[in-house]
Amino acid sequence: MHARVLLSTRDSALHRIMERAVSESGAELEVSSQSTETQLALRRKRFDLLVLDCDGDEEVDVLMATRQGCLNPHCLVLAVTSSLSDLQTTYDRGANFVLDKPVSMENAARTMQGALECILRERRKYFRHPVKDFAHLSFSNLLDLRVQLRDLSESGAAIQSSIPLYPGWEVKMKLELEELTEPIALSGFVAWAHRNGKAGIKFMVLSERARNQLTQWLAGRAMDVDLSNDFDRVFPPLTPPIKISPKD
Repeated sequence: MHARVLLSTRDSALHRIMERAVSESGAELEVSSQSTETQLALRRKRFDLLVLDCDGDEEVDVLMATRQGCLNPHCLVLAVTSSLSDLQTTYDRGANFVLDKPVSMENAARTMQGALECILRERRKYFRHPVKDFAHLSFSNLLDLRVQLRDLSESGAAIQSSIPLYPGWEVKMKLELEELTEPIALSGFVAWAHRNGKAGIKFMVLSERARNQLTQWLAGRAMDVDLSNDFDRVFPPLTPPIKISPKD
């Protein structure tokens, strides 16, 4: 599977082990030896996995930068520690996986395989499938709209509305998808909006039935898409929308 991995370490032994594990997994590796260099890379490029050597306090800043940054919010973090006594603290700081030093080739390879499986699941969750169907929106029973769907994922949808919407608006939504005999009903909010009527809806409340319907519908259309290689289609470059408000 093609994945992008950033390794942050000054430990030559860990460097050799992880370089081999990443290479055998088929992933692409970039290496940084300074925390400032790592943070800069996280601000400028997209990564699937950060392998972070947690020998110093500076790594806490790197973890925070990863979780709070806008470019790599879905990046998984593999923390490598000198002692498993800080295991819970490391997870609390944002790590998804933890390895204890010294790291063996066997453990590194097994952890990389687990990380890649999680990465593929994450891509499937956020995969933006282009659609040309419609949806019905209602806002607190004050406004009803039929809008064009532009793309759809398990977590949200991009739409084209005939009028501008406003970030933060709560919305009830019915997806009128091809081949479904009834709409999928859910709730969410307007996450972003442009003046030209383009907007993003973040899904928040789905019944188990609605979630299963949506997941199955998307899975049926993603079968021919290689999510393991299509990184930029799943996580396209972020272009901040114009934040409009009622005062505009």
